[in-house]
Amino acid sequence: MFLDKKQPVLFAWYLLYFTYGFLPIITGMDKYFDLIADWSIYLNPIIPHILKITPQNFMYFIGISEIIMGLIVFIIY
Repeated sequence: MFLDKKQPVLFAWYLLYFTYGFLPIITGMDKYFDLIADWSIYLNPIIPHILKITPQNFMYFIGISEIIMGLIVFIIY
């Protein structure tokens, strides 16, 4: 089994692998679907003003990019 505690380096590598893979996917889904919090209220109001988009559209973009980054971790490593 890959989570054998007799090999601590391998255990730590898999722990980080799944953390850096699943965490961006989960937070990206949360930003896209507003499952846990409304993330647009935490956004600095100057950012949507400069980019000329709504805060919710900006959060959609950030959510999709976080999901893609999590998938890249799983694909590359």
